[in-house]
Amino acid sequence: MIEFLQVNTYAVLLLLGSVLVLSGLGKLKVLDKMEFSPSEDIPVIARSILVMTGLVLILAGITLVLYQQQIWQKGLALVYLITCVLLIFVFGVFILKKGAIVDRKLFQSWGADKHSFNFVVITKALNRYKKKYHLLAVCYKKNTCVDCFKDTDIAKSSYFRITKELTQEIKVNFPSEFSEGIKTDTLIHCALCVVPLKVQRDDVHTLSDVDHHKGEILATIGCSVP
Repeated sequence: MIEFLQVNTYAVLLLLGSVLVLSGLGKLKVLDKMEFSPSEDIPVIARSILVMTGLVLILAGITLVLYQQQIWQKGLALVYLITCVLLIFVFGVFILKKGAIVDRKLFQSWGADKHSFNFVVITKALNRYKKKYHLLAVCYKKNTCVDCFKDTDIAKSSYFRITKELTQEIKVNFPSEFSEGIKTDTLIHCALCVVPLKVQRDDVHTLSDVDHHKGEILATIGCSVP
């Protein structure tokens, strides 16, 4: 009975660890079914944590199996496990530092009026998207009755290629139907997105379409119309 429970414990650790790693790498669509605010980088952080946690569980399972089979002595197995956890932690910090984008590091300045939204993006933070993605800015008005991901009342910028310049100015001109509802103190949000090169601009009708077409919402800024 005890041996049966031990074997099942090892199997659960390995299986759960594998599921977490695959989910973090995007092979399982666990996170894709969750809704996150476009102003946060939770998806990047969550995926990194899933991968790290999964690796720890897998290593713990392997270590317990080796120890149970008396292939390793207790002390050596413990040192091995601690070393692996520390390496995964360092790797995780590196991922979060390089992968996560914080709004204040991405935008240099921004502003809006009744006809457009303008901002300056720090291009250096986007180098990893340069070869395979366009930049697309999507503006929407604050509406407590409509999910911002499903709101079709949006204004889109033209596609921009990521340049070698330190900064890049992006402007979103509002179509007439979007401008009609804008008054003084109307809060306008603008989501900076990256969209694969093969995706046409007209294929993006809502913010959720960005994710549907394998793009990313990097960050969102907002300001009131003066």
